[in-house]
Amino acid sequence: MFSIIKRKLDDDESLESCIDDMLMLQDNRSLKSAFYRLRRNPRHRAVVVDDRNHPLGFLKLEDIARYIARQQR
Repeated sequence: MFSIIKRKLDDDESLESCIDDMLMLQDNRSLKSAFYRLRRNPRHRAVVVDDRNHPLGFLKLEDIARYIARQQR
């Protein structure tokens, strides 16, 4: 699982105290499946990975919602 740093560390803080686990989505997942998975995730964001779990990009629930809205026009 990938992690992101939430804020700048103070001198006496450990890195682990400031890390959030990120949801990983496979790049072959359907848009509908990704939408529902992100909707259930409280952070509404994920790292898109390939079949070797190498990061390909970053996806937010808002990105999918905007894409769907554009398709409705």
